[in-house]
Amino acid sequence: MSDDLGRVPSGPDHSGSAPSPSVSASGECSSRDGWRPIATLPKDGEAFLAADARIAGGFQQVVFWDDDPPRVGWELSTADGPSYHRKAFTHWMPLPEPPAAEGIADGADPPCPRRDKWFRGCRFEPRYDVGAPDMTGMGRVRFADAEDAGPFYEALKPKTYLHDICVQCGKVVDRGGAR
Repeated sequence: MSDDLGRVPSGPDHSGSAPSPSVSASGECSSRDGWRPIATLPKDGEAFLAADARIAGGFQQVVFWDDDPPRVGWELSTADGPSYHRKAFTHWMPLPEPPAAEGIADGADPPCPRRDKWFRGCRFEPRYDVGAPDMTGMGRVRFADAEDAGPFYEALKPKTYLHDICVQCGKVVDRGGAR
């Protein structure tokens, strides 16, 4: 499910509850509803709600400006992975203040110290120790193209689980076992 620009909504709240930007015939955004032109968006890593008024019903996504984009021009990133081109949206608005924390439950991980920049707290990814490929008993393997050999050798490398690490703040957690 993607729109004409090839964007795919990410997460269950991709449509959000914020109103779509109201755009006049001249293409100007109504400032009374909080939407601002995308040219004025902050480039400091803060999360904000972006919308594309060119699509019927609007397309909304929480994004932040990424100074190290995966590809040139794709500076708008989400905390859960997808990136968007800087021209994918027409308007933006600040996110509302999050509800006050009641406290952290016993045994729960404390919130990510960078959650003000990364709106959902810690995001853990597993880390592995990767060894050399085990070619014992394989004999001679030939490939028509050198590019075909890469994925083959990668699949043969043994992986040993080390720990999980927050990709935002660097916090290390041992969740135990192979992932």
